[in-house]
Amino acid sequence: MKILLIGATGRTGQHILTQALQRGMSVNVLTRSPHKIQLQHENLRVFEGSTTDLTDVAKAIEGCNAILSALNISYKRENNPWSKLAGPSNLLSETMDTLLAAATPEQIQCIVVCSALGVGDSWKEIPGWFRWIIKNSSIGTVYNDHDRQEQGLRSGNIAYTIVRPVGLTNSDKPEKIKESFGKGTKLKLTISRSSVATYMLDAISREDLVGKSPGIAAE
Repeated sequence: MKILLIGATGRTGQHILTQALQRGMSVNVLTRSPHKIQLQHENLRVFEGSTTDLTDVAKAIEGCNAILSALNISYKRENNPWSKLAGPSNLLSETMDTLLAAATPEQIQCIVVCSALGVGDSWKEIPGWFRWIIKNSSIGTVYNDHDRQEQGLRSGNIAYTIVRPVGLTNSDKPEKIKESFGKGTKLKLTISRSSVATYMLDAISREDLVGKSPGIAAE
């Protein structure tokens, strides 16, 4: 199995990269900042380029069987959702459009993307206080692009799974993962980035998740 990993320099993407290599997968990474990839491995290839440039994506996707994206839009002041965005407000949706233009169903068996609980039809699954924060901060702009990204993926012709985690932590403790498919399942408020990475990699081979958008949290 060879995957194209988007967002590998981010905090969740780093876990995906490490775990994928530990599983014996080959990984192609496309990033504008290859110097941020400190890991060296015989099954890792790092491509410098933009995730919204079709030529760059076409080079990086060659020989891959699946695409995983942990891409997100960061804030100028890290972890401050009231600060301005550090990247384009349409980065996620433009990236997805480019991935779909480069991928073919014959080559790519699935796309697994990390979105967020509260996006799209999962809005009702998050607490009222968090809905207020989303509406009144830059998170709302990011969530809107997550929604556009999801819509683009659903309209494509590649099998997909959209993973919607709750609040992310940096914990390394083992966690059991609880899923929600919008049927009244109550989720806790956090899950580790490591657990999200594990779930996304597992999703590649889980036929029961094809075309689904599970919310996930630690039990």
